[in-house]
Amino acid sequence: MELLLGVLGLGIGIALAFFLYDTLKRMPAEFRTIEPFFPWLMVIPIVGNVIMIILLSFKMPESFKRFFESSESKPQDVSQDYGKKNGLVYMWSVVACFIPIVNIVAAIVMIVFLIRCVMDISKMKNHLPPINLSNR
Repeated sequence: MELLLGVLGLGIGIALAFFLYDTLKRMPAEFRTIEPFFPWLMVIPIVGNVIMIILLSFKMPESFKRFFESSESKPQDVSQDYGKKNGLVYMWSVVACFIPIVNIVAAIVMIVFLIRCVMDISKMKNHLPPINLSNR
């Protein structure tokens, strides 16, 4: 059972890393605050949690902010903070998971806000240009 959960967690981590990699790859290089290979570091045990917090709370929202503020108009379905608040709630819920009594509630909050972060990034990803040689 533990092996199955470990393989499932690794699969989810790889899928999330590929999703963030693909998003950063589609973003024009002048707007990125981080290189596209960085999400693959999330697969590293323990360190991956810190990398995911950095990506979801700070780097991805800043990259999207740069991209959308450079264009004439911001799409209606993009949040005002580019997903930063969801990333920060995710970050604090990860920290709260280490507190013994509140860790069960914090784990539920962590999963909910991880899903919300991915949904926000997915909405914003739809407004990025397709991958071509100039984006690399």
